[in-house]
Amino acid sequence: MNVILRTAIPLLVAVSLICLSGVRGTMFGPPGEDESGQDRQAPSAGQAEPEADHAPRRAFVRDLPTTDEYVRLLAKPESLALHAGLVTLAPGEDCGWHSTEHYEEMIVCLEGEGELASRGMRRTPLHVGQYGYNPPHTRHNVFNTGEKKMRYIYIVAPALPKDPD
Repeated sequence: MNVILRTAIPLLVAVSLICLSGVRGTMFGPPGEDESGQDRQAPSAGQAEPEADHAPRRAFVRDLPTTDEYVRLLAKPESLALHAGLVTLAPGEDCGWHSTEHYEEMIVCLEGEGELASRGMRRTPLHVGQYGYNPPHTRHNVFNTGEKKMRYIYIVAPALPKDPD
């Protein structure tokens, strides 16, 4: 139970901060695709966003899945811009090198131990009770370096452009 509390608190803080920041926009994935792999079109100047983005969202609480398969935890239409998933890596596995593109990402380790490798940072140990962060446009990978499975949650949201000062 103590492990759950240590990992849940950073996750809740991150989700709260993202929600309070008023994040809006497209979801995760390669530019130009939605989660089904279909091309999506961003509204052009003066064009209204799709009505679905204005639909009210409902709060909820769910149990984390117990499967070792990848599970998408949060995406549209339940969320405007926040996306999260649960990843399980067997010993010696990694999630594969990829980029955050226009998103920032938080990784919360729930079980096991591994390393986070990000451009501009040495491979850094990551274990239960810790979380990592990848800024936008950062190539990175997560490695299970332990002898047991590693489970982590990733949370991504579109990075907001800087406000002109």
